[in-house]
Amino acid sequence: MESGNRKVRNLFAGDHFGEIALIYGCHRSATVLANNYTTLAKLTANDFKDLASKCPQYLQHLKEQLYHYDDPIKLFLEEQLKKIPYMQ
Repeated sequence: MESGNRKVRNLFAGDHFGEIALIYGCHRSATVLANNYTTLAKLTANDFKDLASKCPQYLQHLKEQLYHYDDPIKLFLEEQLKKIPYMQ
């Protein structure tokens, strides 16, 4: 791993990457580095919009997956926000 990079999590078969950027039109906050040979599929923003319009249940499925995302930083921030009475 290069200097300044840190491992966030492992991706496995069927995992998504970059879907938050596609759904909400923001920039990706990370980059994937493969440790060995892998097979990937690429979906452009325009293709994603086309797919989402033709298959809205796919977009809904992706959004539902976001709520179950187990990123350690996200989990930490959620726990900290729960400690603030106003945010409960």
